[in-house]
Amino acid sequence: MPPRAASVAGLPRWVRISRSAGCGARLVTKFSRVLRNPSGSGGGRMSMTLPPAQPLAKQRDRTMSLDPILNAPAEVQVHVLAVIAAVTLGPFAIYRRRRDRVHKILGYLWVSAMAVLAGSGLFIESALWAMLGPFGPIHLLSLWVLYTLWRGVQAARRRDPAKHSLTMRELYWQSLGIAGLFTLLPGRRINRVVFPETPEVGGAVVVLGVLTIVTLAIIGRKRRGGTT
Repeated sequence: MPPRAASVAGLPRWVRISRSAGCGARLVTKFSRVLRNPSGSGGGRMSMTLPPAQPLAKQRDRTMSLDPILNAPAEVQVHVLAVIAAVTLGPFAIYRRRRDRVHKILGYLWVSAMAVLAGSGLFIESALWAMLGPFGPIHLLSLWVLYTLWRGVQAARRRDPAKHSLTMRELYWQSLGIAGLFTLLPGRRINRVVFPETPEVGGAVVVLGVLTIVTLAIIGRKRRGGTT
Protein backbone atom coordinates (compact mmCIF):
# COMPACT_ATOMS: atom_id res chain seq x y z
CA MET A 1 0.00 0.00 0.00
CA PRO A 2 1.43 3.43 -0.92
CA PRO A 3 2.38 5.74 1.98
CA ARG A 4 -0.42 8.19 1.15
CA ALA A 5 -3.01 5.40 1.13
CA ALA A 6 -1.72 4.08 4.45
CA SER A 7 -2.02 7.50 6.11
CA VAL A 8 -5.54 7.91 4.79
CA ALA A 9 -6.63 4.46 5.93
CA GLY A 10 -5.97 5.36 9.58
CA LEU A 11 -8.37 8.31 9.51
CA PRO A 12 -12.15 8.23 10.03
CA ARG A 13 -14.35 7.46 7.06
CA TRP A 14 -15.75 11.00 6.76
CA VAL A 15 -12.19 12.37 6.54
CA ARG A 16 -11.28 9.88 3.80
CA ILE A 17 -14.35 10.90 1.84
CA SER A 18 -13.46 14.56 2.18
CA ARG A 19 -9.90 13.94 1.06
CA SER A 20 -11.01 11.90 -1.91
CA ALA A 21 -13.48 14.58 -2.90
CA GLY A 22 -10.76 17.21 -2.70
CA CYS A 23 -12.94 19.67 -0.71
CA GLY A 24 -11.06 21.21 2.16
CA ALA A 25 -9.03 18.07 2.85
CA ARG A 26 -6.32 19.78 4.83
CA LEU A 27 -8.72 21.73 7.04
CA VAL A 28 -10.82 18.67 7.78
CA THR A 29 -7.74 16.59 8.58
CA LYS A 30 -6.34 19.20 10.95
CA PHE A 31 -9.71 19.58 12.65
CA SER A 32 -9.99 15.83 13.16
CA ARG A 33 -6.51 15.73 14.67
CA VAL A 34 -7.40 18.52 17.08
CA LEU A 35 -10.48 16.64 18.19
CA ARG A 36 -8.51 13.44 18.71
CA ASN A 37 -5.57 15.10 20.46
CA PRO A 38 -6.32 18.66 21.72
CA SER A 39 -3.27 18.80 24.01
CA GLY A 40 -0.81 18.09 21.24
CA SER A 41 0.50 14.85 22.79
CA GLY A 42 0.13 11.57 21.01
CA GLY A 43 -2.74 9.19 21.59
CA GLY A 44 -4.70 11.47 23.93
CA ARG A 45 -8.45 11.88 23.94
CA MET A 46 -10.35 15.09 24.28
CA SER A 47 -11.08 15.87 27.92
CA MET A 48 -12.98 18.62 29.69
CA THR A 49 -12.21 19.84 33.19
CA LEU A 50 -15.28 21.05 35.09
CA PRO A 51 -15.18 23.16 38.24
CA PRO A 52 -15.91 21.25 41.41
CA ALA A 53 -19.61 21.12 42.16
CA GLN A 54 -20.68 22.97 45.27
CA PRO A 55 -22.79 21.22 47.87
CA LEU A 56 -26.52 21.58 47.37
CA ALA A 57 -26.94 23.05 50.85
CA LYS A 58 -24.59 25.94 50.05
CA GLN A 59 -26.42 26.63 46.80
CA ARG A 60 -29.71 26.84 48.67
CA ASP A 61 -28.25 29.15 51.30
CA ARG A 62 -27.43 31.72 48.63
CA THR A 63 -31.03 32.04 47.44
CA MET A 64 -33.97 33.64 49.16
CA SER A 65 -35.97 31.04 51.06
CA LEU A 66 -39.09 31.06 53.21
CA ASP A 67 -37.79 28.23 55.38
CA PRO A 68 -37.14 30.52 58.40
CA ILE A 69 -40.86 31.42 58.34
CA LEU A 70 -42.27 28.03 57.37
CA ASN A 71 -40.27 26.32 60.12
CA ALA A 72 -41.09 28.98 62.72
CA PRO A 73 -43.57 28.54 65.59
CA ALA A 74 -47.28 29.04 64.93
CA GLU A 75 -47.38 32.48 66.57
CA VAL A 76 -44.69 33.73 64.19
CA GLN A 77 -46.56 32.46 61.14
CA VAL A 78 -49.79 34.07 62.34
CA HIS A 79 -47.88 37.30 62.95
CA VAL A 80 -46.44 37.30 59.42
CA LEU A 81 -49.85 36.65 57.84
CA ALA A 82 -51.34 39.50 59.87
CA VAL A 83 -48.53 41.81 58.73
CA ILE A 84 -49.19 40.96 55.09
CA ALA A 85 -52.92 41.61 55.53
CA ALA A 86 -52.34 44.90 57.39
CA VAL A 87 -49.83 46.20 54.85
CA THR A 88 -52.14 45.31 51.95
CA LEU A 89 -55.41 46.60 53.40
CA GLY A 90 -53.98 49.70 55.07
CA PRO A 91 -53.81 52.12 52.12
CA PHE A 92 -57.31 51.20 50.93
CA ALA A 93 -58.79 51.63 54.40
CA ILE A 94 -57.09 54.76 55.72
CA TYR A 95 -56.68 56.72 52.47
CA ARG A 96 -60.14 56.15 51.04
CA ARG A 97 -61.81 59.55 50.71
CA ARG A 98 -65.39 58.35 50.74
CA ARG A 99 -66.49 57.42 54.26
CA ASP A 100 -69.02 54.90 53.07
CA ARG A 101 -69.82 51.30 53.88
CA VAL A 102 -66.82 50.04 51.93
CA HIS A 103 -64.57 52.23 54.05
CA LYS A 104 -66.08 50.79 57.22
CA ILE A 105 -65.66 47.19 56.06
CA LEU A 106 -62.05 47.78 55.02
CA GLY A 107 -61.46 49.62 58.28
CA TYR A 108 -62.80 46.76 60.38
CA LEU A 109 -60.65 44.28 58.47
CA TRP A 110 -57.55 46.43 58.84
CA VAL A 111 -58.10 47.03 62.55
CA SER A 112 -58.63 43.29 63.03
CA ALA A 113 -55.40 42.52 61.17
CA MET A 114 -53.51 45.06 63.27
CA ALA A 115 -54.97 43.62 66.47
CA VAL A 116 -53.92 40.09 65.48
CA LEU A 117 -50.50 41.45 64.51
CA ALA A 118 -49.98 43.08 67.89
CA GLY A 119 -51.57 40.25 69.88
CA SER A 120 -49.47 37.54 68.25
CA GLY A 121 -46.38 39.70 68.75
CA LEU A 122 -46.84 39.41 72.51
CA PHE A 123 -46.26 35.65 72.28
CA ILE A 124 -43.12 35.85 70.13
CA GLU A 125 -39.90 35.45 72.06
CA SER A 126 -37.58 38.41 71.60
CA ALA A 127 -34.56 37.29 69.58
CA LEU A 128 -32.70 40.55 70.21
CA TRP A 129 -32.49 42.80 73.26
CA ALA A 130 -34.43 40.53 75.60
CA MET A 131 -34.80 42.42 78.89
CA LEU A 132 -37.17 40.45 81.09
CA GLY A 133 -37.05 36.78 80.20
CA PRO A 134 -38.38 36.42 76.64
CA PHE A 135 -39.79 39.96 76.62
CA GLY A 136 -38.12 42.93 74.96
CA PRO A 137 -38.86 46.23 73.18
CA ILE A 138 -40.89 44.45 70.50
CA HIS A 139 -43.51 43.59 73.12
CA LEU A 140 -43.76 47.23 74.19
CA LEU A 141 -44.41 48.06 70.55
CA SER A 142 -47.25 45.53 70.48
CA LEU A 143 -48.85 47.16 73.52
CA TRP A 144 -48.47 50.59 71.91
CA VAL A 145 -50.17 49.35 68.72
CA LEU A 146 -53.14 48.00 70.70
CA TYR A 147 -53.46 51.27 72.62
CA THR A 148 -53.27 53.39 69.46
CA LEU A 149 -55.86 51.21 67.76
CA TRP A 150 -58.19 51.79 70.68
CA ARG A 151 -57.65 55.56 70.43
CA GLY A 152 -58.40 55.53 66.70
CA VAL A 153 -61.58 53.52 67.13
CA GLN A 154 -62.74 55.77 69.96
CA ALA A 155 -62.21 58.84 67.77
CA ALA A 156 -64.40 57.29 65.08
CA ARG A 157 -67.13 56.54 67.62
CA ARG A 158 -67.02 60.13 68.87
CA ARG A 159 -67.58 61.34 65.31
CA ASP A 160 -64.12 62.92 65.11
CA PRO A 161 -62.98 61.96 61.58
CA ALA A 162 -59.92 64.23 61.59
CA LYS A 163 -58.42 62.68 64.71
CA HIS A 164 -59.48 59.21 63.62
CA SER A 165 -57.79 59.57 60.23
CA LEU A 166 -54.61 61.10 61.67
CA THR A 167 -54.30 58.42 64.36
CA MET A 168 -54.73 55.53 61.95
CA ARG A 169 -52.36 56.94 59.35
CA GLU A 170 -49.64 57.58 61.91
CA LEU A 171 -50.16 54.08 63.28
CA TYR A 172 -49.83 52.57 59.82
CA TRP A 173 -46.53 54.24 59.00
CA GLN A 174 -44.99 54.06 62.45
CA SER A 175 -45.88 50.47 63.24
CA LEU A 176 -45.54 48.92 59.79
CA GLY A 177 -42.94 51.26 58.32
CA ILE A 178 -40.42 52.02 61.04
CA ALA A 179 -40.98 48.83 63.01
CA GLY A 180 -40.92 46.83 59.78
CA LEU A 181 -37.44 48.13 59.03
CA PHE A 182 -36.09 46.69 62.26
CA THR A 183 -37.17 43.21 61.20
CA LEU A 184 -34.27 43.38 58.73
CA LEU A 185 -31.67 43.54 61.51
CA PRO A 186 -29.12 40.68 61.42
CA GLY A 187 -30.25 37.77 63.54
CA ARG A 188 -33.97 38.17 62.87
CA ARG A 189 -36.02 35.79 60.76
CA ILE A 190 -36.93 38.27 58.04
CA ASN A 191 -33.26 39.08 57.62
CA ARG A 192 -32.52 35.39 57.07
CA VAL A 193 -35.29 35.28 54.47
CA VAL A 194 -34.27 38.37 52.50
CA PHE A 195 -30.49 38.34 53.03
CA PRO A 196 -29.53 34.71 53.67
CA GLU A 197 -25.90 35.14 52.60
CA THR A 198 -25.20 38.78 53.55
CA PRO A 199 -27.11 39.60 56.76
CA GLU A 200 -25.07 42.77 57.26
CA VAL A 201 -26.85 44.28 54.24
CA GLY A 202 -30.05 44.23 56.29
CA GLY A 203 -28.39 46.39 58.93
CA ALA A 204 -27.33 48.88 56.27
CA VAL A 205 -30.89 49.00 54.91
CA VAL A 206 -32.21 49.73 58.41
CA VAL A 207 -29.77 52.61 58.90
CA LEU A 208 -30.58 54.13 55.50
CA GLY A 209 -34.30 53.70 56.07
CA VAL A 210 -34.23 55.37 59.48
CA LEU A 211 -32.17 58.27 58.14
CA THR A 212 -34.62 58.70 55.26
CA ILE A 213 -37.64 58.69 57.56
CA VAL A 214 -36.04 61.18 59.95
CA THR A 215 -35.08 63.46 57.06
CA LEU A 216 -38.60 63.38 55.62
CA ALA A 217 -40.07 64.08 59.05
CA ILE A 218 -37.82 67.12 59.52
CA ILE A 219 -38.67 68.45 56.06
CA GLY A 220 -42.38 67.94 56.68
CA ARG A 221 -42.21 69.73 60.03
CA LYS A 222 -40.39 72.69 58.48
CA ARG A 223 -42.99 72.93 55.74
CA ARG A 224 -45.84 72.85 58.22
CA GLY A 225 -44.08 75.46 60.32
CA GLY A 226 -43.64 77.70 57.30
CA THR A 227 -47.31 77.55 56.34
CA THR A 228 -48.60 78.43 59.81
